[in-house]
Amino acid sequence: MDSLTAAPVADVLVRLFADAEAADRGLAEQFGSEEARGDHFAKLLEQEARDYKELYHGFSGNFLNVSAEFGRFLYICARAPGDAHRGIRHIVRHLHHPSRRCTA
Repeated sequence: MDSLTAAPVADVLVRLFADAEAADRGLAEQFGSEEARGDHFAKLLEQEARDYKELYHGFSGNFLNVSAEFGRFLYICARAPGDAHRGIRHIVRHLHHPSRRCTA
């Protein structure tokens, strides 16, 4: 058993994910259908180009959500010993290297 799956941390994580889902429900509903997502995303990009500070100030009440799985990965990265951080950064750089991106 580790600290992520045992109380009290596990209980807090469940509550935080529930709070994030509730806080972001309205924002998520704006991106309902595939067509709505495309239109909304285009409008967001236009607004960001005009005044990004105003746009992101409007999102200040929302959470920066990650999946529970990715959250566990981030926790492992943060808790890794000093030398392991260099290895993790190398892996992340490798995964996001432009040559590995899909061009299709």
